[in-house]
Amino acid sequence: MFIHRFCSMIVLLGLLFLTLLGNNIGLAAYFVFGVLLSFFVTKEICEIFGNINILTNKKVLCVINTVAFIIPFFLAQGNNIEFLRKIHISRISFMAIPIFVLILFIAVLIQVLCSVNDAEKLKKAMMNIAAFIFISFPIFLITFIYTIGKERLFIPGEGASFSLNVFFLYFILVTKSGDIGAYAIGTLCGKLMKNGTHKMIPSVSPGKSYEGLAGGIAVSVGLSYLLAYCFDISMLIKNPVIPAISGLVLYFGGMYGDLVESSIKRTCKVKDSGKTIPGIGGIYDLLDSLFLSAPCFCLFLLLAGKML
Repeated sequence: MFIHRFCSMIVLLGLLFLTLLGNNIGLAAYFVFGVLLSFFVTKEICEIFGNINILTNKKVLCVINTVAFIIPFFLAQGNNIEFLRKIHISRISFMAIPIFVLILFIAVLIQVLCSVNDAEKLKKAMMNIAAFIFISFPIFLITFIYTIGKERLFIPGEGASFSLNVFFLYFILVTKSGDIGAYAIGTLCGKLMKNGTHKMIPSVSPGKSYEGLAGGIAVSVGLSYLLAYCFDISMLIKNPVIPAISGLVLYFGGMYGDLVESSIKRTCKVKDSGKTIPGIGGIYDLLDSLFLSAPCFCLFLLLAGKML
């Protein structure tokens, strides 16, 4: 088990590093990451819901959610990919996404019409809509965060140099560090305190405590300041209060994303979201915190736009 976990972590860290590269290799790596994320998270969630007899069109949803990632990804990267520039992708991008959404909406309506006098078909159609939104919307926003970061950390090499997408790195590290900090501080306090820690929501996640909450906030906010100023992220350092608020947003978004997955797994009576990653579990297990931190972070950037 340890060997499987170790090898999986090496592969995942390698893929993460490649996605951060500010060149075509980085774009290709993120494309692979997005396709795997869209397909396997859809598969895992559909299978989880199947445990409590909530049925979905798993194969169809896997394809639709993967396509729903691919189209916005290429539209967003129109200025970075040569063949897209040649066909003037920027001229059609404004209409492409609404048309795609309209096609999906019409397809859903047809499915609803086909369910006439069949309650089970109607439930399945509604569940397909819910699963599509629940999965594709966060992935779209994660891709948006990956795309909008203009800051690059340039690293010189022998005869050449390469850059890293530090804004996307900031988003991932601050989100995940809060979870790690909460676990570490909560565990330490549990060992040092005579009566143990004060549990937050034991019915959903027995391991989460108020002591861990405080530790996670401190780690996320502290790392937010450190990375924002070390990487010179202009979107965050124009106002000294912004990194603190950003750290809080990413921490609480990540925490509630983790709690949502814990609630789903407890209701559906499963330990892991899947077995996609050897030694670790499912992809949703690994990235659940990003699924809510991404919408929260994008909303924060939108509301704080006048301050950034």
